[in-house]
Amino acid sequence: MKKLLSLLIIACVLLQTLVSCVGTPSDTADSLNGTSETIVPPNEDGIILNELMPSNKNTLTDNYGDSCDWIEIYNNSDEDISLLNYMLTDKPTKPEEFVFPDITLKAGEYLVVYASGRNETDAANKIVHLPFKINYVSEVICLFSADGVEIGRITVNDVPTDVSCGPDVTGKTVLFSEPTPGAKNVTSVYVPTAP
Repeated sequence: MKKLLSLLIIACVLLQTLVSCVGTPSDTADSLNGTSETIVPPNEDGIILNELMPSNKNTLTDNYGDSCDWIEIYNNSDEDISLLNYMLTDKPTKPEEFVFPDITLKAGEYLVVYASGRNETDAANKIVHLPFKINYVSEVICLFSADGVEIGRITVNDVPTDVSCGPDVTGKTVLFSEPTPGAKNVTSVYVPTAP
């Protein structure tokens, strides 16, 4: 009986250690600098906050010819979806910072919006300039559905120039080896080169 009790105690201690090491899926350590990241799993079938670049110098230019920060939205469904009243923000407690006009994304379509600080929209041509820029050192970008539910989050932490980031399949922010504005993300993770 004593052996069984001892085995049960050891099993409980091991289980407790394992649980404390794994943590919860909604709050995990960021791989870049150990900071906490709130995880919002991407929609499996709908609008996704897919990729962003917080320090764009040579990757993409906007309709003004400027190299501003950019954010990519993706319709991961089999149906066209209107972005009317969807919200994009760099202030998670203020989702209405930017409210989308009636721009429809076809099934499988990508939309790149510019985080230029201009706050301009040309819905007919699907050109969107957000009222904010992205801080490449530390920023949280959130996408909210028209009914106010957070459906995407990318946490920015010291992202190098011309490197993009986005959620992996669990929602954790990763750096991509190659930026792909307006196209499917490259699945390999960015590895910095030695100076």
